[in-house]
Amino acid sequence: MADRLAAEGLEIEIIDLRSIVPFDIEAVVASVESTGRLLIVHEAPLSLGFGAELAATVQSRAFGFLEAPIERVAAPDMPYPYGGGAAYAGLQPLMFAFKLPDVGEGISEAELLEWRVAVGDQVAEGDEIAVVNTDKITVELPSPRAGTIRARYGEIGEIIAVGTVIVEIDDGSDESVEIPAVPAAAQGKVKAAPATRRRARELGVDLAGLTGSGDGGAIRLEDVEAAAAGSDDARRIPLKGARATVARHLAQSVHTLATSTTSFEARGDGILECLEAARPVAEQQGLKVSPVAVVAKCLAAVLSRHERFNATIDESANELIVSQTVGLGLAVAAPDGLIVPVLRDAANRSLFDLAADITDITARARQGQLKLADIKGASFTLSSTGGLEEATIISTRPIINPPQSAVLWVSRIVERPRVIAGQLEAGPMLAASLSFDHRYIDGAEATAFINDLVEMLEAPGEGS
Repeated sequence: MADRLAAEGLEIEIIDLRSIVPFDIEAVVASVESTGRLLIVHEAPLSLGFGAELAATVQSRAFGFLEAPIERVAAPDMPYPYGGGAAYAGLQPLMFAFKLPDVGEGISEAELLEWRVAVGDQVAEGDEIAVVNTDKITVELPSPRAGTIRARYGEIGEIIAVGTVIVEIDDGSDESVEIPAVPAAAQGKVKAAPATRRRARELGVDLAGLTGSGDGGAIRLEDVEAAAAGSDDARRIPLKGARATVARHLAQSVHTLATSTTSFEARGDGILECLEAARPVAEQQGLKVSPVAVVAKCLAAVLSRHERFNATIDESANELIVSQTVGLGLAVAAPDGLIVPVLRDAANRSLFDLAADITDITARARQGQLKLADIKGASFTLSSTGGLEEATIISTRPIINPPQSAVLWVSRIVERPRVIAGQLEAGPMLAASLSFDHRYIDGAEATAFINDLVEMLEAPGEGS
């Protein structure tokens, strides 16, 4: 039914009640909160039947979410024969319900990119069912059971909340069967009476941008009229998706870590000379070797010698977990927000290999084509604004990416005044800022790390 109506441009949620006692009223209320409407279809007489009880309960529990009257389709008010047990012989068995899992780090929703199965297909455990995108990474969802696909829920491009049933699988058994859950109320769904909604439409007020003053956050007529009277055409931008995930991580960093930041400079002559020396080979191989690639190469070498910086924090055990290889995270400004893909085993790779990887992962990050594996396993993060700068930034306070213990920011290389051998001159300079968790790294260790890094940056061809 849902598929046929979808073909006509109508979207519905169907709740097939398996029992009346116990009765899952929460599922029905959640659906009404999500859709704003309710149609009750039942075989009992119209009067004094369970449908009337259901309508009354929903009116009491979810009136503020209804955008239209409750409608009922029922049998005429007359006796009808009772079919006994045979009447239930045609009921379909319960299916295993596969819910969208949390495939990232605390994500709340994902975009459905592709179905890999159709209704009626046979699948083995581990076969790919669908492809979703979350936080700008692409994830293939494997089937948790072997069996037959009996139903799919979700259209290509639809944003689906974690915990929502996306596939029903007939696995040939009645063990561990999970009754399909009704999706919870959509994020941003507001609670308001029909009259309030109508007034909001008349005044051109977006209810999603209002904070209700009524019970349970319900939006009242007064809230709508106040918003219309004080409107200055301001636009609200919700914090959701990838930006919401980044926001949670940054808030965790700020409120949990004892962050200390040290800013410093390095002469950029060595980096520029390294780029010039690498140019012939890079052109021959069709590679773009950027200053960030040279910095990454130098940084990876230094991280391999300073284990407290090449580590992650286990907050529950109050321990540093030292990484055996350098997984260098590279902060990339993607259209939907910051993303940090990983350069793996960076300390043991050539400059040209790193340059090729940087070109690849930054392109895929900006196109939303990263896989989950591309953003896992970083032990340190490098952030650079060099490709974005028009003004000259000389210092910042980079926020550590939990559970890592430190982060480095670098600027573009620009001509600035400097003193060399007692003489004032203008020359290429690189600005940098190192943030570290002072609980696990003290000032002396940070200074030693910076000294080692500056030495490498100023002579990258000698120690890398």
